[in-house]
Amino acid sequence: MTEITAEYDYVVVGGGAAGSIVAAKAAEAGYTVLLLEQGEAVSPMNEWVWNPTKWQHIFADSSLECGQKSTHQRQLDNQRKMLLQSKGLGGCQIHNAMVYVRGGAATYDHWANTLGCTGW
Repeated sequence: MTEITAEYDYVVVGGGAAGSIVAAKAAEAGYTVLLLEQGEAVSPMNEWVWNPTKWQHIFADSSLECGQKSTHQRQLDNQRKMLLQSKGLGGCQIHNAMVYVRGGAATYDHWANTLGCTGW
């Protein structure tokens, strides 16, 4: 554990998607910011994180995954399910496997025609 002796204007707990953005915006505005995140830095060479065909390996990697489980689920034959919680800069974005899924045309038509969200 490292002792922190400096003073900061803001302390942001969690370096996931939101925490990283909040910390960056505060720093850009001239504030001093301490961003705290459990785990280690995720290397750009870590194929398990950056190769979307290998992302399932993250679940078994204790350096990236907290390993939390649910209580026994009565409706699922008393199984305990994984509660995915990554550690490292990017937080749970590490689980996203860089996957992009475009919505179906019917969804966009509903937004435009029923909800009045023009431009879709």
